Amino acid sequence: MLLINVYLPWVSSVDRVDNFIECLASIMNDISELQYDKVIFGGDLNIELDNNDMLCRHLDSFACDLQLTFVDDKISSKDKYTYRVESTGSYSTIDQFAISQKLYEQMHDVKIVDSAENFSDHCPLILETDDFLFCPRSCVSSQSSKSSVVSFRWDIADCSQYYILTHDCLNRVHCIYWIMSRPSDYQKMIS
Repeated sequence: MLLINVYLPWVSSVDRVDNFIECLASIMNDISELQYDKVIFGGDLNIELDNNDMLCRHLDSFACDLQLTFVDDKISSKDKYTYRVESTGSYSTIDQFAISQKLYEQMHDVKIVDSAENFSDHCPLILETDDFLFCPRSCVSSQSSKSSVVSFRWDIADCSQYYILTHDCLNRVHCIYWIMSRPSDYQKMIS
């Protein structure tokens, strides 16, 4: 499996078009000799997928070359915004995932989590699939379906508390590297 995490240039960045295209080209170059059967490409794309501008066409071409499908149609919530700044009224769907067809067929849901534990103005996305490596049904919190939304401004948050919380949350994540580095244990675990 190949995981590609990206942060593509944002609207006001200098030479955005050239840098955006260069990022995608660099990824293609970096993975050209790798062997993989499943791909997850995602992150802060800094672009709305429904735009028909040049950058969207480049992104679509990139996804097509890797035979990826964007999962925005699998988002179950009515509110599909992943970027939210209530103080300025800015809302958009710029955080996205595109996955290979094998994974797309296993997708149940994509959840956008707006949680008080996240001080960012970007909401995490959870891919809910049959394959436990991405997110088993048991990891999706029942709190994510609550109707009340609590959001904090990341730029005035208590950073030390955020770091402690992030450390605690990340320590609960089972490392896929462990599974990949110890295939015999992985085989025992799934059988």
